[in-house]
Amino acid sequence: MEHQQDHDIVIIGAGASGLMAAAAASEHVPGRRILVLEKNPIVGKKLYATGNGRCNFLNRTACPADYYSRERSASSLRWIHAALENMPPSALAKIFHRMGVPAVEQEEGRLYPRSLQAESVVEALLYTIRSAGVSVRTDAAAVVCRRTSGGFVLRDILGNTYTGGCVILATGGKAGLQYGSQGDGYRLADALGHRIVKPIPALTQILLEDADSSLFGVRVRGEVSLWRSREGAVDRIARDEGEIQLTREGLSGICTFNISRFYEIEAGVEYTARLDFFPEYSPEKMHAILAERQQMLADRPVETFLKGMVPGKLADALLREAGVASEGVCGELSSGEVREIAEVSKGYRRRVAGTKSWKDAQVTAGGVSLAEVDPSTLLSKLVPGLFFAGEILDVDGPCGGYNLTWAFASGRIAGTAAGEMVCCG
Repeated sequence: MEHQQDHDIVIIGAGASGLMAAAAASEHVPGRRILVLEKNPIVGKKLYATGNGRCNFLNRTACPADYYSRERSASSLRWIHAALENMPPSALAKIFHRMGVPAVEQEEGRLYPRSLQAESVVEALLYTIRSAGVSVRTDAAAVVCRRTSGGFVLRDILGNTYTGGCVILATGGKAGLQYGSQGDGYRLADALGHRIVKPIPALTQILLEDADSSLFGVRVRGEVSLWRSREGAVDRIARDEGEIQLTREGLSGICTFNISRFYEIEAGVEYTARLDFFPEYSPEKMHAILAERQQMLADRPVETFLKGMVPGKLADALLREAGVASEGVCGELSSGEVREIAEVSKGYRRRVAGTKSWKDAQVTAGGVSLAEVDPSTLLSKLVPGLFFAGEILDVDGPCGGYNLTWAFASGRIAGTAAGEMVCCG
């Protein structure tokens, strides 16, 4: 067993938020007095996989309104605004530029390193902190973090002990088990007295009870919405537009990922997914278009009625869903059948069975309650000297670089505040 003493700041977790926190803290405190503990053999393991290795590390358009808290209260939304208002994506992009990582913008404000390689981001952060003298220990999962009269005492899984004046918990959440995310930080935060808002998988596929396996592989633009039925009341709780991908088990694609965070297992509650394959048309307009199409294609087989408007396999499925036989010609369709096809095309419904597991989720919804953390510094309101950064907090955003924007912004805020606390007392 090894004993190490006298660190001013100990950062638990060397992912996006932890590395940025170390870089920010080292601007105020000599790096040799900062220690980063990482459970994996390498730092930035999950970051390396971001964007299929291309690393969509920021979103230029990200603003507080893009983020969610599972507590869904007005105070939590104000908290997110207060935390992010002074750390916009433009400021983060400048920080990375100074580290030698210029950003290039692609669709929908997504920023990537000019190299289009995640390793550029990880290596820049690692070089920054190592050149400042920050110590990084890998294979060092923290299992104990205890507040004492003089600061904190920590112990890793190998029995090594460490002390620190401040601690930044930047352990991530539970999403991406293959990258070592197992909710370790929640256990540490809970032991220190913090309340954990139940974590659930987010940015993941939605599973359907009666998925049509014949639609496997279909990709189509449209709107996907999530509806909740509880005590006789039915409400739409989320919607998004984009490319819908149909799988053997249900739904995938970015728009599906973005609404998956709103699904939660609750007693007496059922969820339904509704797919609108023509969101650009009102129901009345859709019916009018199909009525005109029936006349225009009167001599064609019914099975071709929707082909050319949607992929062939989906066209067949929509006719089946509408209860329309594929025999005969389009001119023989009744007005009721045309209307039913229009309704199904605008409202294809399936009951939701759940979402994919933590292994498949990209991010965690839920985490350390925002009510117990100061938004301007990310300092605990309960434990002096304890800071939080990144996914461990009850903040999550949509696909497109928003969650890494939060990770880097919160890491910068927590690292700066911890550094100032140490150097200024």
